[in-house]
Amino acid sequence: MVVAIASTAGKAALTGPTTRRWGEIAVIKGSLLAGSVGFIVLVWANSYPTILLATGFFILSKTLLRPAAFSLISKQSTLGQGTAMGLSNSFMSLGRIAGPIWAGYIFVVNINYPYLSGSALMFIAFLLSLAWMKSEASETSEIQSQPATD
Repeated sequence: MVVAIASTAGKAALTGPTTRRWGEIAVIKGSLLAGSVGFIVLVWANSYPTILLATGFFILSKTLLRPAAFSLISKQSTLGQGTAMGLSNSFMSLGRIAGPIWAGYIFVVNINYPYLSGSALMFIAFLLSLAWMKSEASETSEIQSQPATD
């Protein structure tokens, strides 16, 4: 129920306003960092209420990530939007296959490892987004600051 409420509330009330206010790049970075923290908080949650709050926080971060990522992919596609979105969905499907296999394998070793490895992967993605999206933002601002040569 918490997953449904957090996901629905995020999609209905927060996705549009946060993206309009801060832009896709900032929402993606914030969502990756919040998701990484959310995994850690899930490990620390030791009571039913804290598990519910941690789950809601984590799901909310994921809910904001996907629309912002899809929007940015659509806007910056050079292959055509259909191709870019198809590739994006293919990689998401691959993650839905590899993720549970990995998590199941390391769950047997330690119950916390799936959460910790998920946190590490999201934090690495956050760091990569800092580097990649910083260069993208500077390229965009350079293009916009150049005078028109009509």
